[in-house]
Amino acid sequence: MRLLLLFLFLLPSTPYCRDSSVLQLKLRREMAIYGCSGIAAGGSLLAGRSNTGLTLSQLAALNPNKVPSFDRWSIGNYSHSAAISSDVLLYGSMILPGILFLADPATRKSPFEPAVVLSEVFAVNFGLTSLTKELAQRTRPYAYDPLVPSDIRTQRDARRSFFSGHTSASAAMCFGYATIWSSYHPDSRLKPLVWTGAVLIPAITGCVRVRAGEHFLSDVLVGYGTGALCGWLVARWHRSKSDKSRHRQ
Repeated sequence: MRLLLLFLFLLPSTPYCRDSSVLQLKLRREMAIYGCSGIAAGGSLLAGRSNTGLTLSQLAALNPNKVPSFDRWSIGNYSHSAAISSDVLLYGSMILPGILFLADPATRKSPFEPAVVLSEVFAVNFGLTSLTKELAQRTRPYAYDPLVPSDIRTQRDARRSFFSGHTSASAAMCFGYATIWSSYHPDSRLKPLVWTGAVLIPAITGCVRVRAGEHFLSDVLVGYGTGALCGWLVARWHRSKSDKSRHRQ
């Protein structure tokens, strides 16, 4: 056991570097990112044990007037079709970057680095989002609506409103993709188009989540900011030294 622990401790310090001239991977850093993300995700599972859902008496005691005024207007929204649409937008945000990277001649020959960085973007955002949801246990807007079936309002998921996971994941993947793409195409005329898409897709996702009654406005805004920051920072952190020098010139 001690030998195994020693091996695991020394493994990150083993000389390792994979450099595509644009993105650089380092074993120690990548293990730290995945490890911290895993710890956060595991912490969310432990914290989630206290989430037993709302009882009927707790539902009856919910008071919309206690919700901040800038969020209160979200109460009364409920749409199953909007929820499905938000799922489509989320899955599209996760799949589309991979398809675009494979279709891009600049990344098609060496898709490993972009794939690893995007997977880390997803992992970091997932860990932060999951842990925050279970710690906050904020009640979703639809739980305040007596017209929504009680079996839906009493589910555990009804207490995972803050912050929006769909919005944060969409923003993380879109901003991560746009940041990586910009590093491979620093002088491209398509850059405004790529970034416009990266900004709009998670914004639309957030709006649809509010329409579905899944989230308050503040849930979506915080989710958007968290995901966008995760995507941008993780991708920027992996820029190679040669790429950084090229951008300074």
